[in-house]
Formats: sequence, structure tokens, C-alpha cells
Amino acid sequence: MSSKKGGQRQSGNPAKRTGNPATTPAGGPYTARQKFEQRSAPAILMLSRLPRWAFPILMAIVLVAGLMIPNQIIGGLLLLILVGFLAWLTALSWPMLTTSGRILRVITILAALAVAYARFTGSFKS
Repeated sequence: MSSKKGGQRQSGNPAKRTGNPATTPAGGPYTARQKFEQRSAPAILMLSRLPRWAFPILMAIVLVAGLMIPNQIIGGLLLLILVGFLAWLTALSWPMLTTSGRILRVITILAALAVAYARFTGSFKS
């Protein structure tokens, strides 16, 4: 089964595959989604240049540091940085996610946000 359509590769974006004119402006103004993707492109390019193991290790270090640092403000800030990064990646991948993938990511972000809140309020002590 070929992924080509009319001699061109088919887009991975479902909105572009359907040819919906509201999401693919032909010379018109960019949508907020397209602006967001364009502004995120340099950071994604930088992340793609890292070794495959570096990013998960870095996120694990931020998570453990956020949970283990005795200072609850610094720990909470580290966890909020992690939450922000997870939310950013979720927003970038949102059009490609299935419903179950969307639900799982939202639950993960909410759980991390709850832990960050607990760190700030002192409910969660290392």
C-alpha cells in the first residue's frame, strides 16, 4: 500500500489530508496553530540533534531534582518547568493524537501539576 497520492507524499496532518481550506491557507494569513508550529520549529530542531538517550535522561533528572530538593520553592519550580515542557510537546502533537492518547497526556500533565502544587504548598516533602 503506497503512501503517495498523485506522485506526492501524503501529509501526516489529518487536516491537510482532507484538504480542509480552513487549515491550509493558500497565500492567506497563518492560523494560530501554524504560527505556534513555526515558532516551535527551532527548539524541535535543536532537540532532534541531541542523542536519543539525552532528552529522557534530562527530563528524569529534572523530575527527581524537583521531588528531592529540600527547598519546596525550587522543587516546585523545577516541576513546573517539566509541566510546561510536557504541555508544549502535547500541544505540538495534539492533531496527530488519538482520543486515548489525548486523555492520557492530559491526565499526565494534571498529575504533574498536582505534584508541583503539593511541593509549593509543602504537602509533599522530600
